[in-house]
Amino acid sequence: MNLKDSRSMRWHPTIIRWCIALHAKSPVAFKALRSSGFLKLPHESTLFNYTHFLEAKSGVNCDILQHLTEEAKLYGPGSKVKITVTFPIMSAECERTFSAL
Repeated sequence: MNLKDSRSMRWHPTIIRWCIALHAKSPVAFKALRSSGFLKLPHESTLFNYTHFLEAKSGVNCDILQHLTEEAKLYGPGSKVKITVTFPIMSAECERTFSAL
């Protein structure tokens, strides 16, 4: 694959998802595979752009809900589209103080 500028490469969404999953599992393995030249893979900054397109906030992020609403509207009224929103389970422990007796 000969491109004058490697930044002009267009990646298939499946490849992007696979690379994000691989990079999340092992950044070192992703870098090794990418630098080997065996597979042409997107740069880490490209993956970062896909994973950080909205600002991460604690709690319910209205921007993400708005984005999902707009995406659902693309399917048209009456379409049966399943959208799953998951929330990671997190617990915060109260600050504990221990004293040696």
